[in-house]
Amino acid sequence: MPPFHLATTFLGQPCGSGWTHGVNPEMHERLRAADEKLRAIYDALSPERRIDALTGLPDASFSQWGGVSAPHVCWRAHAAQHSAGAAIDLNPAANPYIVTRTGGVFGGERGGELLVGMRSRAFGAYDRAMAFTGGAADLSARRDGETTEAVWARFKAVSEALVAYLGLVVDPAPPAILRPALENADEVPDDVLLSTIGEDERIPEDAALPALERFTVSPRELYLRILRDYEHARIPMTLDEPSATPARTRNPARGFLSLPCEVPSALCEQGLRWGACDFPLAPDGSSQNGAMMHFDLADSGGYPEIDSLLRFG
Repeated sequence: MPPFHLATTFLGQPCGSGWTHGVNPEMHERLRAADEKLRAIYDALSPERRIDALTGLPDASFSQWGGVSAPHVCWRAHAAQHSAGAAIDLNPAANPYIVTRTGGVFGGERGGELLVGMRSRAFGAYDRAMAFTGGAADLSARRDGETTEAVWARFKAVSEALVAYLGLVVDPAPPAILRPALENADEVPDDVLLSTIGEDERIPEDAALPALERFTVSPRELYLRILRDYEHARIPMTLDEPSATPARTRNPARGFLSLPCEVPSALCEQGLRWGACDFPLAPDGSSQNGAMMHFDLADSGGYPEIDSLLRFG
């Protein structure tokens, strides 16, 4: 790693691994202070209140309570603050990039700025999930003076709504979906939708429809609507580069925010930006908000970007 990087641990997990281990000194101090606060919160909890953020079980370890189970993603080449040792991604598998909306601007992963239709359809799925559970999807940028706790509550509500809504029809067990997505599930016939989304991903109709009868007089129509929204919601959660038809995505039926409120609150209290809500609009008017896993120092702490570690081995 670069000579100015410091080996750092956060929530009981190392910041990077191998040559990529460590963050710059300023980031190190911010993470250390946040970690101390989180450790004090954890230590004050009784074992039955130390809830595993991923499983919901009590008596969790510090890492489990914080929603992480592997080394954090820190240094990456050609990745702005990551390359300067001034960024950390926490459990991206459970806290992926999603679509956000502030005013009329859809935010999302860099490289997907032109995929406006894709982002609009994904947000439509969020809206319908929230309407189904009694609310409206508010995934906008942080408002002036808004606390991190309030932002977390807004985003968590949509994440939980997706779990409840999609889970009526979709199997939440697989963490990833390994088949090409339908670009616009609203435009495909019902039989194509059902043949594409196989029963390895969805609950069979004969098993799902009786449970849907309490919500509607047209349970099959709702079944198909949820499947279409599942397809819309999974597309921005790609495991590869942004695309209208990604071949591999995370499973949106698992939600998109597993970090407990205490974690983003402690990090933002130390002056870090949360990629979910704190990125400014780009000069072209686009937004990269929606990075649920990402926290960084906007100014990189004054340290340079290092795009190759070959000479530091």
